[in-house]
Amino acid sequence: MKEKREAMGLSLRDASRLSGVSHTHIRDIEDGRSILRPSEIAEMEGMKGSSSVRQLIIRVSDQLKAGEITLIDCTPQEATEAKERLETHRAKRRDRHYRNKEQINAKRREQHAGKSRFA
Repeated sequence: MKEKREAMGLSLRDASRLSGVSHTHIRDIEDGRSILRPSEIAEMEGMKGSSSVRQLIIRVSDQLKAGEITLIDCTPQEATEAKERLETHRAKRRDRHYRNKEQINAKRREQHAGKSRFA
């Protein structure tokens, strides 16, 4: 993505203004620290509505499968490192979800314990 942006002569901030996605998020995507969500793809393509997003995803998916486009050229080592980063990120999300769930359940137990059945 960075190569295409630079080939077009766009700075991060130029790309941000044109796409509606923050320049810091674009930088993180280019550096492999973040990924595009379908809604962001739609914003960058200037599309609106879920059907447009779906059509875009299907088209890109077909192009990837057909080998017409590649997202990123990388070495096997880079792919392994990316997978490890993703798994670390997913593990943190799972842990955060579990903690939040436990906190919500604890609050519910406290509320339930404070109520009298015969009040």
